[in-house]
Formats: sequence, C-alpha cells, structure tokens
Amino acid sequence: MKPLFPSRDPATLRLARSLATLAATDVPLLLEGETGTGKSWVARRIHLRGRPRLPLLEVDCGAVPEGLFPAEMFGHVAGAFTDATRSRAGALARAGAGTVVLDRVDVLPAGAQVSVLRALDERRFVPLGGTTAVALRARVVAIVGPGVREAVASGALRADLYHRLAGFHAVLPPLRERPADILPFARAFLRRQGRRGRQLRLTADAEEVLMEVLMDLEEHRRERRVRVESGDHLPAVKVDGVKLRQVFFNLIANAIRHMGECEDPCVRVSAETQGDKAVFCVRDNGIGIPPDLQEKIFEPFRHYSVSGSPGLGIGLSTVKRAVTAWGGRVWVESRPGEGAAFFFTAPLA
Repeated sequence: MKPLFPSRDPATLRLARSLATLAATDVPLLLEGETGTGKSWVARRIHLRGRPRLPLLEVDCGAVPEGLFPAEMFGHVAGAFTDATRSRAGALARAGAGTVVLDRVDVLPAGAQVSVLRALDERRFVPLGGTTAVALRARVVAIVGPGVREAVASGALRADLYHRLAGFHAVLPPLRERPADILPFARAFLRRQGRRGRQLRLTADAEEVLMEVLMDLEEHRRERRVRVESGDHLPAVKVDGVKLRQVFFNLIANAIRHMGECEDPCVRVSAETQGDKAVFCVRDNGIGIPPDLQEKIFEPFRHYSVSGSPGLGIGLSTVKRAVTAWGGRVWVESRPGEGAAFFFTAPLA
C-alpha cells in the first residue's frame, strides 16, 4: 500500500504505511508531536485517503471557551440559551460519516473531557437543550502536543478518554530526528513558492552545504563507538589540505554510518605509492555494499540503504567532485559481508 506521505527515514516511512492502512478504517487515531511536525496536515491526509468525499470538521479545543464547547461540539436546539434563536448542528453532526479532528484535545477542561468520553463510549450525543440523541457516525482523529502520557499520569487528561482516542497512537518525529527528509522538504517548499510566479530552487552549492550540515546531524543522532586506525606513514600529496581532510572525513563518516552492526567495528586508513601518485584507502569491516549499488553511490544525493539507515550516501558525490578536480579518481571495492574499501588517488608532492 502506498504510504500516507513520503519519507526517506525508515521509521517514519513505516509509520506512514501504518497510517495509510488505518485511514480507511474506523479506528480512532491519536497524533502526537511537537509544533511543526505536521499533525494537522497528516490528519487531513488521513481523511482524504479514507473518506475523500465526506465532510472534514476541525475543532481547536484550546480556542473554544469552556462554556461554548458543548454547543460547538454537540450543537444546540432553539432556546437552549439566550441567543439560541434557532437550532444549530455541532461539529459531530455536521461531519456525518466523515472525520472530526480534535486539535489540542489534551487541554480540554475536565467537564468537556467527560462529555466527549460519553459521546465516544455511547456513539451518540444529545445537542445542548435537546432530548433526542443523535448517532455519532464520524471518525475521530485527536491531536496532542508532546508528553501526552505525562498528561495522563498527572490527571490533566483522563486515562479513559486517552484510551478511547488512542486506538492507534502515532508519534510524529520532528525533522531533526529524520534529517534525510530535510533536503526533499526544502526542495518541495521552494517548488510551492515558485507556483506564485517565481521559479525558486536551491543552487548546487547550497545543496552541498545543506547536505554537509545534515551529515553532522546524522552523525550526532547515530553516534556509535567505532575504532579508526591509520597507517604508520601517509605520503605527502600536491592537493589542497582542506579538500583532502574533507575527503577523508566524508569517507570515514560514510563508513561509520553504513557499516551496520558488527563485532569490534573498525575503519582503517592506509596508503601506498604507485609511480607519481598516491593511492589512499578507507576500509571498514562492516556488512559490505551490494554490487548493484557500487557504481551508483557516487551520484549526487543518490538514495541507497545497506545497513537500514536512511542511506543518503551523504558526502560521496562531494568526494568524487573533489578528487576529480585535482586529477584523481575514486572507486569502491566490496563484497557483501566482507566490508567495503573506498580508494582515491592524488598526485605525490
């Protein structure tokens, strides 16, 4: 089944597939996440995937005054209160068999929580001032900020209401926890802005800088203990020192990121001379690279995965560009299960 939304992060992609499967069901969904993680957008995607021709009603529980919540949620009959000159259907009734999104349900006052719980339990509700129950046919998607389980533990959110809302509890991770998605998001944002009459895109240099930043984020997120060794003597070469260090950094970081789980993980740097050039090698003892990927991983921003990581190949296109610029060549040799060795050449000093 097609995921509810695209992602290059494996865990987020699994979540997107689960939500796509649940979209056409009646299972209540609880979406938890920080501000900016796209909770409301995901809720609308769920509705469009499962009930595209039916109404979608969104209620901001934190913006409705406590005294007005019953009328907003359940509706009212004429004469229910002073200004109620005619009956009005609430969100649950107007949604019909569609979807009601309860945003910030975790900030509802205690009384409002009880009324929502009763409606969900009985699958019916009575409009304010009325006597006839109305069937609840809508699917409910609840949205909460981070820490909903703490809110339940403290009593701020009723445990029975939480369990009624959380038929499936999805935690949407922020972008900082899935850096592989940042560059595609940046490209998509600029494309949308371009529809307003301007063609906007990231330059190659801007994308390179962004990818280097993402590499640092990824290394911090996936920090692991890996032994790095170097040979007794590395020959002097006629290339820019900064560029040479960047090439080594990218190759070593890539090896650490993709070598997978192995006993005593190690990356070793070595070199030998061949005529007027030096041949450097960055070798790991990881799980290796399948043959069909070895010719592709130097392509700019090529998406590949060997170890189950996001698999961006971050820095490898930069390595090839730098080595080619000083007249060298770069290649990889690997057999699955036997590690990988990246080689590059540089002119001797």
